[in-house]
Amino acid sequence: MVQIKEFRITMPFTLDEYRVGQTYMRSRMQMENTKGREGVEVIASEPFKDDVLGEGHYSHVVYHFQRRAPAWIRALAPLEALRLEEKNWNAFPRCRTEISCPYFTNFKITTDSYHIADRGVTENALKLSEADLALRKVDHVDIAAADRDMWSRIIARKPTDPSKIASLKLNRGPLAPGWRETCQPVMTVYKVARVDAPYWGIGRQMELATVAAQRALYLEAHRKCYGWVDNWCNLTVADARRIEQENIDIMRKSLSLSDRLDSSEHFDEEAYNEAGEGSSEGEEVEEDEESMFQAVTALPAAAPAVAA
Repeated sequence: MVQIKEFRITMPFTLDEYRVGQTYMRSRMQMENTKGREGVEVIASEPFKDDVLGEGHYSHVVYHFQRRAPAWIRALAPLEALRLEEKNWNAFPRCRTEISCPYFTNFKITTDSYHIADRGVTENALKLSEADLALRKVDHVDIAAADRDMWSRIIARKPTDPSKIASLKLNRGPLAPGWRETCQPVMTVYKVARVDAPYWGIGRQMELATVAAQRALYLEAHRKCYGWVDNWCNLTVADARRIEQENIDIMRKSLSLSDRLDSSEHFDEEAYNEAGEGSSEGEEVEEDEESMFQAVTALPAAAPAVAA
C-alpha cells in the first residue's frame, strides 16, 4: 500500500530568504558529494513552464554513489540499486520531485512541496483529497532536535547542530528548545511524500524504510541550510542560480561523461565486490539483520542530495 507522509519542517527564515537558501543548500550538497567518478550527474537544469505549477526551474539528475554507501550495503546490494534518477520542478513556493531507481523499476517516490510563512499549523497545505488525508501521517521535524537514528548516522556522518550555531550576519540563533513557537521570522516547508513499492513480500518494508531515510535526508539538508546561512544570506536568487551553474560545470568535469559508473564496461565489478568486504571510512553503523535488510531495500531514498 502506498505510504503518504507529510513532513513539516519549520525554519527561522522569511520565504524569500529560504528560496535563496534552498537553492544554495541543494547545489552545495551536490558538490560536496561529487568526487571522482561518483556523485551527481546533471542531465538538465533549465527554466520550465506548465499549466499546473506555472513557471520555475527544472532539473534532471542522476545520482551515482556505489562506493559511498556503507560497506555492508555494497556487499549486499546490486549495482543498479545504488543509482537513482531524480526529476524536480521548482516553481517556488510549489515544487514537485520524482525519484526512481533502475533496479526497482516499479518503485517510485513522488514529493509535492509547498512553503508557507507559518509555524507548521496549516492542516492541508497541499490540498489533499479525503482519501489521501485518511492515509496521511504528519511528522513535525525539528532541525534543532538531537535525532540520531540509523539513517541519520548513515546520511549525516558529520551532522550540523543548529542548537549550537548562530548567524552573525542575521543575528539569529542558536536554536534553543521551543524556538519554533517564538522565532521571528518563521516559515514552514510542507512536503507530502508518496512512496510506492508494489513488491510482494518486501514492498511494505521498502516503503517504511524509505520514509525513514527521507526524513533523515530532509533533516540534515535543512540543518545545513541553517548552518550555512551566513554564506548565502546576502545572495539573490540569481546569484544562487549562477553558483549552481558553476557547480554543475565542475561536477560534469569531475564525473567525466566518458567514464560513467552506469556503464559496466568501464566499471571494475571485482573491485566493487572486494570493497564490500572491507569497512567504509567513518562508518559507525552497527545494526541487526532486520535493520540491514530495511536499509538495503530502502536504498532508492538514500540519495546524497535533497530535492527542493
